[in-house]
Amino acid sequence: MSDLYLLNLYSQMPAVTFGAARWSQRGAAHQPNEYVSIEDLIILTKVTALTIMSWCEYEKG
Repeated sequence: MSDLYLLNLYSQMPAVTFGAARWSQRGAAHQPNEYVSIEDLIILTKVTALTIMSWCEYEKG
């Protein structure tokens, strides 16, 4: 569901994507009435924040 595979296929730049997804379900990505639940959005936001903090080597001080 993304063009990101082109970077992996035709370049030397590794790429990864992630997000809230419900494959093969009503209202999933790129379908009529596409939506993300509030609970999934909160989980995705927490995962993103923790990933950034880890990447930046954040330590609680």
